[in-house]
Amino acid sequence: MARTIASASEIRRLIQARLYASDAQGGACRECHANQVEKNAPDADGCNWALHSFNGPAACADVVDAIVAELQKTHNLE
Repeated sequence: MARTIASASEIRRLIQARLYASDAQGGACRECHANQVEKNAPDADGCNWALHSFNGPAACADVVDAIVAELQKTHNLE
């Protein structure tokens, strides 16, 4: 499947939108903020970026990881 090419700021915006819409952890993940999206060498699946950190409760890490994993399947960094 072809991935949508996006800027780092667009990928962060998509992560933020999904976090804001999440009811996970009683809504606590709505307060999380994606930090730096960095370009990497493509992985085995062809994804060329990663989110290296986020600000928010540690309990939201799994939610953030799931959102990032979903977006990594559909988006690549320009």
